[in-house]
Amino acid sequence: MKTTTMFLKVSQNLAFYLFFVFAFLFSMLSFSQNVEDIFPTRVTTNSTVTMTGTGFTTAIRNSIAVAGVNITNRVLIGTTQMTFEVSDSNTSDKINRAISMTGVTFDTGVDTTLDYIAPSQRTLSDTRSYFVEEIYTTWDQNDDGNHFWRSNDWNASPTNNATWPDDKHELLGFKMYNGPIFTTGLMSETDFRANLPASETDDAGEFYVSRYKAYSTNGVQGRTNGSHFILTGDLIDEGLIGSSENATNNNLTSLTEIAGTTIFDVIVDGRNGLELGTGISNFNRDINVQFFSGNGQPGTFGDVFPDLLITQVAQAGGNDIYFYADLRGNIVGTPIRLSIGEISSTRLAEWQLDLFSFPGNQPFVSTNPNRRGFTNNVNQHRPIRMIAFKLEDFDINDTLGSTGYIGAINNVNLVAGGTADMAFLAYNAAAFDIKAPLSDPLLSKFICKVDGTSDVTFNVSAGVDDGFGGITAPSTPEEDISYEWLKYNIPAPPSNTSPTFTVSGVMASDLATYKV
Repeated sequence: MKTTTMFLKVSQNLAFYLFFVFAFLFSMLSFSQNVEDIFPTRVTTNSTVTMTGTGFTTAIRNSIAVAGVNITNRVLIGTTQMTFEVSDSNTSDKINRAISMTGVTFDTGVDTTLDYIAPSQRTLSDTRSYFVEEIYTTWDQNDDGNHFWRSNDWNASPTNNATWPDDKHELLGFKMYNGPIFTTGLMSETDFRANLPASETDDAGEFYVSRYKAYSTNGVQGRTNGSHFILTGDLIDEGLIGSSENATNNNLTSLTEIAGTTIFDVIVDGRNGLELGTGISNFNRDINVQFFSGNGQPGTFGDVFPDLLITQVAQAGGNDIYFYADLRGNIVGTPIRLSIGEISSTRLAEWQLDLFSFPGNQPFVSTNPNRRGFTNNVNQHRPIRMIAFKLEDFDINDTLGSTGYIGAINNVNLVAGGTADMAFLAYNAAAFDIKAPLSDPLLSKFICKVDGTSDVTFNVSAGVDDGFGGITAPSTPEEDISYEWLKYNIPAPPSNTSPTFTVSGVMASDLATYKV
């Protein structure tokens, strides 16, 4: 009995000891402070760096530092994630700078150094190689059915504003400074040449058939503010600019072509997204804007074609930083800091427009404008400018493994803190093979009877861009296509995600412009 009692005591002590050890180890694991990943580590001005790990605290967040690099906006998202922003605006690179924090252990393999890549300064003037000196669009200036307008036909006198675009018009082509003309793929070569003097297109080195498409994005989690306005050609809202509207700064209940529009809509509208008659002001004032730009094509580096088209369709000012990045956000090549001043010689034309404001602090992706931006908007006009960069301007190359390798590019970025007023941001379709949905034109249908019994059915044929302007069927789950039907710009009931849409029992209230 005595022996048994001693055995039990020993067992109890051992159990207590084991419990204490396990509890201690659990406590240590629960409160371990490890950094498991840091990305990106090749950054530029206003880049945001993310850290993931365990046990992060306010004290650890406050201790984040990078040797010789200015950082700010340290944010503790939770115990497993922190971020900080690179505020450095140095004009030279800072390579291999150590990242430090107090009270943490870096996991094996974590890159604990930062490379700051200084943006290369570019200032727009009418003698720069990246200056677009003339554009050609589909604006029908004389209402004669000839949808071909040259910005060189623009007359700067405000009293002769019949030459100032005031409606939707898509980019057909552009001419570089002292250089060649490039088409965008929206008009046949024959028709394009027919609208220009032979002297401008008869030399093979002066004219190039090419294809350009607008970047699209739905990943920006920005919120509206007082500097955001949707910009639209004066006639896009059906010319409803009566004096009573201006006096009351009215809401948009009657402006059906505007009411359902979002910030994203105006940078991707038109064929291949190249619509110049709509845009957004101060797009990147508070947020980094990212566009998918994968599938870069080796062999396109160093050719004659510009690869990035930048539009500026309102008052210029400030600096915008553009850069290409890989999947983790690391800079590929060298960023460009673009300065566009109010220099009259870089202005291609003025256009007549209306401005529509937003309710404040609302999500970009879903918020519609709520009113006109200015009480007196009858005489609003803004300049049009365009810039065209090549891959080599960003130090992009074909060298596998280099910091500028085109195959590493996943996205193109527009950094926060700028004043970009864009109609679109476009790319050379030969340089980046980006799949996008395309459809055959949706044919117009006209109502003859509004009797409550007649039906109208719309059908659309859509597929995936085959890279040559044609349409092919989706070949992977990622290429599956969904559909949303709109009455004007507002989702049309009943909800329908198929390529066929029927308006049943047509009544007067059903008369509208339908889109898909």
